[in-house]
Amino acid sequence: MIKTLKIKTLLLFNIFTISIFLIIELLFPLFTTPTMFCLIPRNIDYITGVFLMHFDHADMAHLGSNLTPLLILSSLIIIKKNIKFLTTFFVLSFILSGSMLWLIGQGGCHIGVSVTVFSLWGFIVTQGIFTKSIKDISTGLVVGFLYVSFIYGLSPFQEGVSWDGHLYGLITGIIIASLLKKQKVKNKSF
Repeated sequence: MIKTLKIKTLLLFNIFTISIFLIIELLFPLFTTPTMFCLIPRNIDYITGVFLMHFDHADMAHLGSNLTPLLILSSLIIIKKNIKFLTTFFVLSFILSGSMLWLIGQGGCHIGVSVTVFSLWGFIVTQGIFTKSIKDISTGLVVGFLYVSFIYGLSPFQEGVSWDGHLYGLITGIIIASLLKKQKVKNKSF
């Protein structure tokens, strides 16, 4: 059973996340240039994209396709761990996946929170391998099955899709799962 505090945390997180992304999506075009938040690999002028690219989307359809799995997978982390763990996860994910993309990614302007979504997916799917917890293994299998279509997002044959960003996000999630395998979190009951 999910505790009342976790339910409140989930609601606040989801409302806050939706609000931030909608505000940025609606106001971004009014005050900035189209490439201001993007990450362009190996271009020092766009290194801020390591952190900012996650908040920019091409349009509302792009945002919607990223926001739904972001909220679902983030909520799973909050339920299993807590909001502090999720915040740490986001910071690590932004730094690792963004740095990999900036250093070795293919050219172009990379935007969208899908890199973080793939990082969350990689973490949840592989965490059980490192923790050897039945709950983590079960959760990973269910999430892996439900989001098996993410594998297509790793295909380099898609026009206008940052497949390499997705790949570096997935790798980052696996790295974080291996790094945090021994971390004990007090409040991790369902």
